[in-house]
Amino acid sequence: MDPIFHESRPVLPRPLAYAMAAVLLATSAFMAVSRYAMGVDMPGWALPAVTVVFLVIIVLTFVLRYEVTVRDDGIEVLHCHKRTRVPTDEVLDRRAGELALIKRYDGWNLKGVKQKAFTAVGDDDGVAVKLTGYRVLVLSTARPDELEAAIPVAPDQGE
Repeated sequence: MDPIFHESRPVLPRPLAYAMAAVLLATSAFMAVSRYAMGVDMPGWALPAVTVVFLVIIVLTFVLRYEVTVRDDGIEVLHCHKRTRVPTDEVLDRRAGELALIKRYDGWNLKGVKQKAFTAVGDDDGVAVKLTGYRVLVLSTARPDELEAAIPVAPDQGE
């Protein structure tokens, strides 16, 4: 089944990931200079351990993805390593707009909702999807109007 809507991108924007990688590598290099050139007393395991941790973090920032796929039978979200699937028959309503505004649920008269928000760094817009069982799914996107139009609402729920 072909997707009605699909958006895939890194969780962290590339320029920000490059900046973070540069800072972590510079920190590791400064630790090496401090230990070997300046004679700072540092345990022998500290520099290799910190460098390995920093390299793992750098690799993860370039590998982790945020994907939203909408098909006739539901919505599928991949955020970092977690995959979430919501069938169409659980979707009651949807609303696009600025993330800060749609997280308030104005006009939906909801209290005590369970919210799951899946966002990519740097997104200001998104879609809130009202689900059965007092749940709300908030998805950030670069194309909120397209995503809202693509999300199917259960036929017996209306719009």
